[in-house]
Formats: sequence, C-alpha cells, structure tokens
Amino acid sequence: MLDPELILAVDLGATSTKAALVARDGSLQSTIRRRRTRPPVLPDEIVSAIEQLGSRCGTFSRAVIGFPGIVESGRVKLPDNLAAVDGPGSPRNPDALEAWKDFDLRRAVAARLGVPVVVANDADVAAMGCARGRGRELTVTLGSGVGTGFVVDGVLQGHVEYSVLECFGEGEVDVMVGEATRKTLDANEWESRVHSLLGELISRFSCDRCYVAGGNARRLHRDQLHAFAVPVWVVDEPVGLVGAVGVADQA
Repeated sequence: MLDPELILAVDLGATSTKAALVARDGSLQSTIRRRRTRPPVLPDEIVSAIEQLGSRCGTFSRAVIGFPGIVESGRVKLPDNLAAVDGPGSPRNPDALEAWKDFDLRRAVAARLGVPVVVANDADVAAMGCARGRGRELTVTLGSGVGTGFVVDGVLQGHVEYSVLECFGEGEVDVMVGEATRKTLDANEWESRVHSLLGELISRFSCDRCYVAGGNARRLHRDQLHAFAVPVWVVDEPVGLVGAVGVADQA
C-alpha cells in the first residue's frame, strides 16, 4: 500500500545518484540509498536506476527528482554533466546529448514507479531544503559542478543557469570551480575562487542570505565566510533530498 505521507526524493548527480523517503516535516524516513553514476549516462540508465533505488527505499505516494541540468515541465532541455565524457569541462557525448534532447523524464519515471512525479533542477531542490521562508535566499551547490537556486519569501523562483557563467577570465564556473579542477589546485586557491564566485552571485541575486551546500561545501573554512555583504552559511547534506517536500508542494 502506498504511504500518502512519504515522498521518494531522488538526487541525480554526475558521480552518484541518491534516494530516500522523506516525510512531510522534511525528516528522512529511510536509509539513503546510493548508486554510482558514470557519465555519459543515457536516459534509460537513469530511469532504471531510479526504479531500483525506489524499490529499495519502501512505499511512497509521489516522487521528486533533482536533475543536474535544465528541465522544463518534466522534459530535459540540457543534461549538462550527465552527457559529459569525463565530468565538467570534458566534451559532451553526441549520442548522450541526442538521447536526452527533450526527453520526458517525468513521464518515463512515473510510468515505472506508478506515482506522480515532479522533476526540478537539483540546485532548486537543495534551495528549498535550505530556505527558511523569509526574504531573498540564495543557495549555491558545490559538487561535480556548481548550481544555484533562489527562494523569495518561501517561494522557489524560476531557475537561472549560472554554471556556464564565465569567471576569472578563464572559463565557465562549472569548470573553474568544479570537482575536476579542484583536484588540480592548491586548497587555498580553490577556496579563493569559491569566495570570488559567492561574492559575484550574492551581488547578482541581491540576496539577504546565502547557503552553500553540496559535497564540496564541507571543504570551505566556515570561519572565513564572515567577510561577505550578507550572512553565508555552509549547510550539511542531505538538503538535496529533504528539499523535495517544498518542491512537491509548489509544483
């Protein structure tokens, strides 16, 4: 029997896919299940992975998928790093790009799971997991690439893709601050780049506060985040899962 109070939250990433059941109050109600993601990834692989992870989590009445790219009405417009041969900055696989083009991920997953499905950008889901519901709240996710989500007075705003923004006069944000580049840099140099990016985004969004989430957020020194024009907080995971409740409510 389906549990009307539980949502299957799925966080798709360029290196791993995570899923768990989330209650209405945002609490996790199952173990977080993980599956390795090896780009380039085709749609059928992702749909099958979600189905398998869902079966391991338990029963639920709907699902929310955080997708690491641009989606509109459940259809994929840009698969971003899922189509990359070897992560951010590497060439896109043409077959993967073609397979993802306008792919109706919401419909495909709903057919497998047998429940209503919402698909949103993964950083938008994280933003709903971080937001307190007051003022202009920006969330920046640091992982394989970089994502942004913006919430105003508790309402998720339309997604703006900043991962392709040119930065440092050298290349796109996703490349210059993403995981592949981080591994090649001195830790202080990478953190300096992140600080520059946060300053730029805080200015662009005119936000009241900023949250930093994602796998690489933990690498930042929290005691060095006081120099910005607004409060900046590092938020521990799994905001990319618990934010599913807010996204589902506003769908």
